[in-house]
Amino acid sequence: MKPFKELYSRKYNFKFYHITKNAMTSMIRTCVTTEGLDDWVDIEMIPKNALTVAVIRNPIKRLISGIAHLHNARFSPIDHGEYKRHANFIIDKIIENKTRLNTWAEHEGFFNDHVSSQDYFLNMRDTRSEKDFFLTRNVKDVDIFLDHSNLTEDIKSKVDSDIHLSHLNKTARPDGYSKYNEVVNERRKEVYDLYKEDFELYEKIRSI
Repeated sequence: MKPFKELYSRKYNFKFYHITKNAMTSMIRTCVTTEGLDDWVDIEMIPKNALTVAVIRNPIKRLISGIAHLHNARFSPIDHGEYKRHANFIIDKIIENKTRLNTWAEHEGFFNDHVSSQDYFLNMRDTRSEKDFFLTRNVKDVDIFLDHSNLTEDIKSKVDSDIHLSHLNKTARPDGYSKYNEVVNERRKEVYDLYKEDFELYEKIRSI
């Protein structure tokens, strides 16, 4: 039987529920990496008093960042300079595959991992055979939600004042970034339906 593991910060004693496009690389490299390796630890070995931490982001801004990431990676067949067509293509693709979007993330990786919902990562059930461990999460287990828009201050006040977060692996903003924003806002109702749980969670956290 494979063990269940989770990303664990030995230095700051917290489990980290990583979410793509939510300062994932910065959090892992600053808090979780040990001797150059991401620290996946058997959950039975993690101290019982370890808190569980997750970074939450405005779903609109996260989707726009994901669209930019996929454009930079030449994911879509749309010519690189056609920003609005690219954004519409990605949103159409998400809608087309909505019923299996989050399960696709387990098998196809790159596309879906950058546009899968935050709710998916927070309630992940990952039993991929190619990994040497299983991963299981429940959003109800999260002790501390950090707001991506105020992450530097949030992590100091809620986790540890000694954490100095570096902004790593930031998605480059192409010239047409504002065009992505236009498309996402034009299709806001569809986007809300796609990421309803994320919007609700983000508003709940912002109201606390």
